[in-house]
Amino acid sequence: MLSPLEGARRYALYTSNRRFSAHGIQDALLVSRITMEEKETIQEEIPQLPPVNFTTLISEFALAASAQLGQLRTSEADDATVDLGMAKRMIDTIELLKEKTQGNLTASEGEFLEGTLYNLRMIYVRVVQNPPAATAPSAPEASGATAAEEG
Repeated sequence: MLSPLEGARRYALYTSNRRFSAHGIQDALLVSRITMEEKETIQEEIPQLPPVNFTTLISEFALAASAQLGQLRTSEADDATVDLGMAKRMIDTIELLKEKTQGNLTASEGEFLEGTLYNLRMIYVRVVQNPPAATAPSAPEASGATAAEEG
């Protein structure tokens, strides 16, 4: 049985169809020894990703921008990290793709691109106008401000 690392290495070589790599001829010999069973096992262990197309490309850029805007958290306890410079760069990258692909997109791709840019811009404006609080909402300062507003 192959170790996961060796299996992944062999599969990468198998799928790249390269005879030589950084490891030289030895890698080419390893590729030739992969059985169909090993190939199927390796393929089952690799997570299946959606096909690469224009929509998935824009989705990946939008996901990166959302993360930089503090929209993604792994749990409630995590603090959102905001990097407005990187978020703006990702939004500008999507805008650049919009300009460069103008007239070459299907109607659904164009609508998806426009909607994605609109949503990211609105989130960006909201984050700029209301930056994430430095303290958690349950902190004494936050609850004190709420009590002052109620009174």
